[in-house]
Amino acid sequence: MNKGKRIATIKTVVALGVMLLGILFQINIVWSFKITISMSIISFLIGILLTSFINYNSLYNHLIITNPMWTDTLNVRNPLTIIQFVAFLLFSYGTGSLIGGLFQSHKMNLIGIVFIIGGIGVLLGMYLTLRCEKNKNK
Repeated sequence: MNKGKRIATIKTVVALGVMLLGILFQINIVWSFKITISMSIISFLIGILLTSFINYNSLYNHLIITNPMWTDTLNVRNPLTIIQFVAFLLFSYGTGSLIGGLFQSHKMNLIGIVFIIGGIGVLLGMYLTLRCEKNKNK
């Protein structure tokens, strides 16, 4: 097995483990729908701003901004590999939390939606960072 496949396998096993944690150990917070929407918006914006901060930081610390692949190693010099992995961990925990809520209490656990939308915000911020980097290099 080559190095890229081994790294992808390890990342996938970790993501599935986080999903299993979301299924078994849920964050049981009773929120209204309005609070869920506001927390989702906040996590979405934090995801976008966090990735934008990484882009700003890369200007001064000479970090490499490239499109990460799932088979890439987690490297501090290429921060988008770490950001991508964190986004998928947020997706995994949110999905596990939704599945666990449906099976354990037969209702949707709204904290799972917040984690999933936070992961979407991180991926959108990563996409915007890559677009800015591509336009900057032209």
